[in-house]
Amino acid sequence: MLKVSEALERICKRAKPLGVTTVPLEGSLGHVLAEDIVARFNLPNFNQSAVDGYAVGSERFKFKLLDLEIKAGDVPNITLNKDEAVRIFTGAIVPDGTYAVVPQENVNVSDGYLEINKVISRNENIRFEGEDISKGDVVLESGKIITPPIVALLASMGYSLVKVYKKPRIAIITTGNELISIRKDPPKGKVIDSNIYQMKAIVQAWGLNVVFSKRVPDDLDSIVLALKDAFLEADVVITSGGISIGEYDLIREALKALGVRKDFWQVLQKPGKPLFFGVKGRKLFFGLPGNPVAVSICMYIYVRAAVRKMMGLECDVLDDFIYGILSEDINKSSKRLEFIRAIMRYPKDRKYLPVVKPIEKRGSHMLTSMADANAILIAPEGISFLEHCEEVKVLPVNWFGL
Repeated sequence: MLKVSEALERICKRAKPLGVTTVPLEGSLGHVLAEDIVARFNLPNFNQSAVDGYAVGSERFKFKLLDLEIKAGDVPNITLNKDEAVRIFTGAIVPDGTYAVVPQENVNVSDGYLEINKVISRNENIRFEGEDISKGDVVLESGKIITPPIVALLASMGYSLVKVYKKPRIAIITTGNELISIRKDPPKGKVIDSNIYQMKAIVQAWGLNVVFSKRVPDDLDSIVLALKDAFLEADVVITSGGISIGEYDLIREALKALGVRKDFWQVLQKPGKPLFFGVKGRKLFFGLPGNPVAVSICMYIYVRAAVRKMMGLECDVLDDFIYGILSEDINKSSKRLEFIRAIMRYPKDRKYLPVVKPIEKRGSHMLTSMADANAILIAPEGISFLEHCEEVKVLPVNWFGL
């Protein structure tokens, strides 16, 4: 049985970027850049005013006010003399000869003259050409995920098309005779299939597409057929349930029939010990346990790691941990690493590490424990007791970020 670190290492080794495609800027959000972005021109691309005010020709306190206004978008054809000033607005081109731009609240205008009521410095309130970005600079490096500010930066640089890594297509299959669709009054012995909705939601929160989803009974032929269709459609196939060693756990038998090669099965962790990982060509398969909390944890740790690698990002998600202070004692089995759902709170003054409080309900079937959690406490194997006020590793939970 593998340790968590070993399982992640194998997944990261098997997962490969899916190749590069070109997308319009409007559709680039959430993709990962597959090329360095080089500035095509200076930014700003001209000297401009940072405020609404007056461009003045020297450090004097009184100027002759020209009968002219320079608005954003205008191209002034003047050169200021040292005793002259001109009305100017934010973002407008600063005329030649400008010593500084004085904010409108610091001037008095009377009888065609401008008087300044403060000491000004040379170049005050002027944004200079190229002070943010110079033509030829590498503005963004390949491997960076595209966020809204990056969309704005790409637009400002004139990039209407962007080279990005392809996003993996995801297939989801849930198994179990007991599973049914959402209804107000499920009959005895039946369980609403929350996993199919949870797994879809996680994938969608990552900005990826679920291209195939199906709920199937504990029937080998049905499972084989669903998996066959899923592998035709998707780059990553994920199942929940049917992966343990019970009489009706048929996933591994179905995978064998389809030629899916097992990389590992079972990890020294709680929850999610029966985790299965395999490959079919360049396509990846994750067999998750049926308990909903185990599904959450395995998706957040293992599937997310694979998806990141396939999209051109760094793989090992556990590197994102921080340290926190444990609020109470914890007893656990020393045999396995335990992912403990927790609530993490920072002190108001932010001078100290966050306080980490484990959620009382730890059963892998208890959905409320994951719904309430904003962090996962990483309690390593080989340790059976964590003490109150001990410094612990914590993985912040952000379902909307890869």
